[in-house]
Amino acid sequence: MSDEDIEARRWIYQELPDNPEQGLDQLDPKGQAHVKRVLNSLDHLGFLMRQNWVTEEAEEAVIEWVNPFVVKVWAKLGPYIDYESRRRNQPDYYIAVRELAQRCVEWRRRHLPDSAEVVWVDKKTI
Repeated sequence: MSDEDIEARRWIYQELPDNPEQGLDQLDPKGQAHVKRVLNSLDHLGFLMRQNWVTEEAEEAVIEWVNPFVVKVWAKLGPYIDYESRRRNQPDYYIAVRELAQRCVEWRRRHLPDSAEVVWVDKKTI
């Protein structure tokens, strides 16, 4: 939740192209750093949850807290991870992020069905 994490997510929301094949070719070092920062931080959280290092009691609260930005970031990065997983022949590529994202998507569908779909707003809004 640092300012750097928020900036990295914002860059992904606003600047990352939808098509992974084109987007990867267009990524400059700044974009690469933003993508890597977000993936690594979510992978860390996903790993902790996967190992049950986040207690069952806290798990629901964590998912409730992170789901808005995990779902939104996954809408952009999910196709990139799928593309890279196939390209590298690594089905376990960022597996903890994938599982975390799926849990957040499902939580959102169950608890907030009317706002389960990601809505992208103009860059000028807060």
